[in-house]
Amino acid sequence: LFRSSIESVGGAVPIPDVIIILTFGIAGGTLIPTPGGLGGAEAGLLAGLVAYNVSSGDALGIVLLYRLLTYWLALALGFVAFFVSGQLDYI
Repeated sequence: LFRSSIESVGGAVPIPDVIIILTFGIAGGTLIPTPGGLGGAEAGLLAGLVAYNVSSGDALGIVLLYRLLTYWLALALGFVAFFVSGQLDYI
């Protein structure tokens, strides 16, 4: 999914470099004590992309798209499921 996010903004990063960049994101998310690594994961991914010569504007777009799909979309779907479950008296 991260590679697809890179390609969607016109970038081209080889697979081994993508794995290293994702490691930056995981490390950043682990070091920052927020739910889901919010803020730290984005900073790590952004720093990794910039370190591999992706322009900062493209890197920001890649990171925001990736986190939208992997973090915020799941959170929104979970909220909707929780709300619907409450309306149907499942919980």
